[in-house]
Formats: sequence, C-alpha cells, structure tokens
Amino acid sequence: MAVSDPDTQNTEQLELSPSPAWKRSRHSARRRLISVALLLFISGILFVCVVSWQRDQTRIMSATEVAQRVSAEIERYIAETGHLPFQVSESMAIWHGKLEMPYPDRNAIYRIEHLDEPFVLIVGPRQGFVPPRDAGCAGIVYDRGKLHVEWMSMEQVAAAKKRREALLDPTRNR
Repeated sequence: MAVSDPDTQNTEQLELSPSPAWKRSRHSARRRLISVALLLFISGILFVCVVSWQRDQTRIMSATEVAQRVSAEIERYIAETGHLPFQVSESMAIWHGKLEMPYPDRNAIYRIEHLDEPFVLIVGPRQGFVPPRDAGCAGIVYDRGKLHVEWMSMEQVAAAKKRREALLDPTRNR
C-alpha cells in the first residue's frame, strides 16, 4: 500500500482549480477590453460630431459667400443708379436650388427703398443639417441703402416672409 504524500495532493488540487491570481487577471482583461471598446465607441461618436459640425460650417460659409456675391452685384447697381434693381439679372442668380424668398417684384421696390428699418430682400436655398443644429438660409438684408448678408434660422425666414407679405399686401393702407 502506497502512502500518498499530503504535499503532492495539495499541489495537484491547486493545479486543477484556477488560482485567485489567474481569476483576477482574467477579470482585469475583461475590464480592459470593455474599457477599450467604450473608449473607441465614444471616440467614434465624437469624431462623427466634429466632422458633421465642420461640414455644416462649410455649407454655411459657402451659402453666405454666394449671398455676398449677389449682394455685391446689387450694391454695384445701387452705386450706379441710386436705386435697387427692379429684378435680379441672371448673372446675379447664382444660387443653386429653390430660393426660400425670391427677390421682390418691381412694385415692391419703391416701398422697400423708403423703409426706415431693415428688410430681407432675398433668402437663399434652405441648408439642412444634422440635428441638433437647425436648418437655415443665407439672406440679404437691405437697410437704408446698404446691404448686408446674414445667416438666418428657418424661424427668422418665416418671420421675414410674414413681414414681406404684410408690407407688400396691396390691400394694406398706404
């Protein structure tokens, strides 16, 4: 009969069951994997947000540059004649897409020239963006003989349309 050595039995049992250190390293490896995955996910979201924001800024700059060119043409006409043009020529109509608010007709020009407050002449095509940024348009504003371009939210465009309709309504008292 062979006598078993108690130290050998303990060693065999230890080899069969995972050690607490091994469990800890497996647990920490899992935590590191989750941390890295979470970090990559958050970094990806931030990257998409930055790229979207930059694309939106580029679209805003592009739309306002087109409005600046149209505004410069109208200002040249004002400098030559002293009045707003009755219509925008084809060379000034460089906006691509449907204008949110086209140039006023010839009957409205006289009224607009005699206003004491700013008036939105033209609003370019709508520029849609990724939320949370709202859509908007570049607009040309006439203010006592001077023009300037500004970025307008769709709420501002709607208010400008209502104001134009009220001002240019033929049934309105003159």
